[in-house]
Amino acid sequence: MKVFSKLTYGLVGMLSVGIVYAQCVDFPWDQNTSSGGGSTALPDVNVKKVKVRIQGQKGPFEDKLTVITRQKISIWTEINNKGDANYPNAQIKYFITDDKDFDCDDGFEGEDDDVGTLIPGETETDRKQNVRVPSTPGTYYAYTCVDTVGNPDNAESDLSNNASRDDELEEYAELNVVANLKGYHESASCDFASGWAQDFNKADGGLSVEVWSSNLNGSNSVKKDTISTTHYRSDLGGKHGFYWEIPDEFKDGVPRRLTFRALNHGAGSESYLELPIASGLTGNKIICTPSQGSIVSLNEYWSSSLQCHTWIMEEENLPTINNPDWEFQRIAGYVHNSPQPGTSPIYRAWRNQRYVPAVSGNRVGCHLFTGDSNYEGVGTTDWDQEGIAFHAYLSKYPGTVNTERYFRESTLGHYWTWRDEERPNLQFTHGYGQEIGSA
Repeated sequence: MKVFSKLTYGLVGMLSVGIVYAQCVDFPWDQNTSSGGGSTALPDVNVKKVKVRIQGQKGPFEDKLTVITRQKISIWTEINNKGDANYPNAQIKYFITDDKDFDCDDGFEGEDDDVGTLIPGETETDRKQNVRVPSTPGTYYAYTCVDTVGNPDNAESDLSNNASRDDELEEYAELNVVANLKGYHESASCDFASGWAQDFNKADGGLSVEVWSSNLNGSNSVKKDTISTTHYRSDLGGKHGFYWEIPDEFKDGVPRRLTFRALNHGAGSESYLELPIASGLTGNKIICTPSQGSIVSLNEYWSSSLQCHTWIMEEENLPTINNPDWEFQRIAGYVHNSPQPGTSPIYRAWRNQRYVPAVSGNRVGCHLFTGDSNYEGVGTTDWDQEGIAFHAYLSKYPGTVNTERYFRESTLGHYWTWRDEERPNLQFTHGYGQEIGSA
């Protein structure tokens, strides 16, 4: 007896033996019993292959591909029906995911493609174009899944192979997504600023970099120049370094923030990466004064984590100063950056250990400045003697002011000032005591 999975309403007759006759309608599944087994024939659609290629490029599709962030790719797939019945209204969905948990509901990319009904044994290929890869670098996987709106009950002999399987290497493609632009702003002084930038699509270097200047809070940002990465960097294997000489117009004592934008090659100024500050750089702030021979500004910084101040010349960029916690306070005054008649060297030492209860009990350092070449006998056990910091007068000299050094026991930190209005607060509010008369 032939059995139909769907019957129309309408009984037409009954024989005495009890056989029922009914009008029948063919449905797309074309489900038939196997000869002699009595079981219903079902389709079995599965993903066989998935490959990828950069959008617009010619050549073969690959099972592994390196692309840049947000680049467009084309995904190719091959499916087939290895079941015993038709698979109607087949639809292929395309996915990009960051794990191998492949299913038909994860990371759907764009609309599905309709490929029609697959008869038993039929193989079909399809391609989805202009699929954009993620904007975050990392390893991703492109895979596909076959579904149908004509199979609401999932009438299929094996549903486990409708999506790509992670144990079948040909059923998915691996994407290595890398940053299109990368680089760092590495130094900033009153002489020059430098760094590096790379574009994945311009391996030979020569990348355009815009120089922007703004107020310290980022307001009033103005493009000042466009330069190129023309300096060879052995650590990067090409001409990816850049230098920008600080112009004379910046040497006016006004604090500024410098930023550098690496332009996306071929995309113009609308697509760029603002270069982050390299680890170890104090910041992208500069305060430069007019060049007066050897006279330079002495800039004052404060560290909230160290609970102390330090002072550096405008042209310095020392490792001990390159702490993201150092914040510029002001120009403390002006000193000489080289020996001049009547001046003496001022030495700087870094206290690499000090127990400060006010700083969460951490052993942290701070600077000592002194005119004593023996560093006032502090030794080298807990101190790193850094050498000459700048040159100044140890006695009154025309055009100079008296500078005093103060010490605070609670934080083991020093402070220098020539400002009369600061002295009362230092002693009675902040707990400093005068340590040395003139310097």
